[in-house]
Amino acid sequence: MGLIQGKSLNSLFIKKKFVNHDNSNIDTIFIMENDLYFYENKNILNNFFKNIPNIIVLDHVLTRTMKKANVILPVTNFMENSGTVINNECRAQRFFQVYNPSFYNKNNDRRSSWKWIYEIYAKLNNLNKKITLDKIIKKCEKYVPILNGISLAAPPATYKVYNRKFARSSLRYSGRTSMFSNINIHEPEQPKDEDTIFSFSMEGNYGSNINYTHIPFLWSPGWNSSESLYKFQKEIGISSKYGYTGFKICQKNKYKIKIKKIYHKHNYNNQLIIVAYQNFFQNNSLIQKSNLIKKYFNNYYVIFNKNDAKQLGILNNYLVKLYCLNNTFILKTYISKFLNQGLVSLPLGTKNIPLSFLGKIIEKIKVLK
Repeated sequence: MGLIQGKSLNSLFIKKKFVNHDNSNIDTIFIMENDLYFYENKNILNNFFKNIPNIIVLDHVLTRTMKKANVILPVTNFMENSGTVINNECRAQRFFQVYNPSFYNKNNDRRSSWKWIYEIYAKLNNLNKKITLDKIIKKCEKYVPILNGISLAAPPATYKVYNRKFARSSLRYSGRTSMFSNINIHEPEQPKDEDTIFSFSMEGNYGSNINYTHIPFLWSPGWNSSESLYKFQKEIGISSKYGYTGFKICQKNKYKIKIKKIYHKHNYNNQLIIVAYQNFFQNNSLIQKSNLIKKYFNNYYVIFNKNDAKQLGILNNYLVKLYCLNNTFILKTYISKFLNQGLVSLPLGTKNIPLSFLGKIIEKIKVLK
C-alpha cells in the first residue's frame, strides 16, 4: 500500500471525524481478504461499522470482520488464483493458479477478488464483465505509474512454444479418467486457463532445454524430482540457467525509508509500554485457524522485566489480567532478564490482541494467580 501511496488502517481512524465516529458520509466499504480485528482495537471497529449501511467483505475464510458484513463474496485462496506480488526489493513476481476449484465442483462459484471487484465496476459502468489477468495488469500500469513493469514479471497468457502452452503437471500425472469414473467413464475436458502460460494438464511444453524461468515442478528422465534440480541451474546451488523470476520495477530509483521511533525513555508513573514478541507459528492470522497449530502451540504469555515483576509481586506462571483501552486480557506470566525495564511484551495478533496495541500503555494489572 505504501508503494502506491495508499493509506494505512491506522490513518483512517486517527482523523477527527472517525475518532468521533462521525462517518455518516460513507455508505459502502469493501474489505478484501483481511480481518480488520487482527489489526485494530475491537471497540474502534465496532463503532465504525455500526454507522455504515453497506459492508461488503471478500474472503475465503470466516473472520470476525465477515460477521459484520451485509454482503459476503466468496473468493479463491492463493492456490486457486493467479496474480502478482511485490517483495521488499520492489521485485514484481507472478504466482500461478494450481487448480480450478469449479472443475471438481460445478456449483462452486468462488472467484478471484480482482474478478469480483471488476465485475462490480463493469456492472456500474455498463462494460463487458469478462476480463483477463493480463488486461488488469495493463490497467494497473496505466493508472498507477509506480507499477510500470509488473507485466514483465511473467510472459503474457498468449505466450507459447511450438504453439503449445506449458504443462502444469508432470508426465507421471495420469489416471484422470479414473478420478471421475464413478460419475462418467469419459474424461471431462480440462478447463481453459486464460490468465497464465500454463495448461491444466500434463500436455504441453516442459523440460530443462526450454527457455522459461517459471518452472511448475521439477522432473527429468532418470532422476527423482529433487535430484533433477541441477538440470535447471547454471551451477549447483546457483540461480536458474534462464535467469531470475520477476522484474524489479524500481531499478534506478533510490528511496530513503524513515523508521519511526516508537519507544524512548519515559516517566509514566510506573506504567508499562506494550511491545510485541513474535512466534513463528502464532502471529499469522491464517495459521491461527489451523487446528493442528492450535493443538501444539496453545500457550500464550505476557513477558515482564524481572525488576518490574518484582515491584508488582509477580512470579513465573502467575495468571494476570491486563487492562488497556477498555480491553482486558488474561495471560500467564513469564519473567525475563532481557526485556528492558518499563516494557511489557504481549503476543500481538493472537488472543484477540490486535497489532495496533504496539506502543500503547498498560493501564492496570490485576494478579489472579
